[in-house]
Amino acid sequence: MCISLKQCLHVNSKHQQMASIEKQLLGTETVRALRSRGVKSVICGLSANDMEQQFKEAGADAFLFKPFPCEKEALSVELTRVLKTRGMLC
Repeated sequence: MCISLKQCLHVNSKHQQMASIEKQLLGTETVRALRSRGVKSVICGLSANDMEQQFKEAGADAFLFKPFPCEKEALSVELTRVLKTRGMLC
C-alpha cells in the first residue's frame, strides 16, 4: 500500500504486484501518473465515497469501498477478487 503520493510515483512494477491508492492521496491523479509511467501492477482504488467509476477511468483495475472488511475470510475474498481482475490468481 502506498502511504504517500511520492512513494506511489516511485513504484517499481517489477517488485510490487499490487498498489492500493486512497482518494486522500489524490487517488485518480496518482493512478493516471502511475499508468503514464508504464506501471503494470494491479492498482486498486480505495475510498469511503462512490469513486469507482473515476478510479477505473483513471486506469485502476479494481475498487474497494472503505471501510473494507477486517475479518480474515471476508478480506481474503475481497483481495482475491482484486487480484483476479488482472489474472494474477487462477
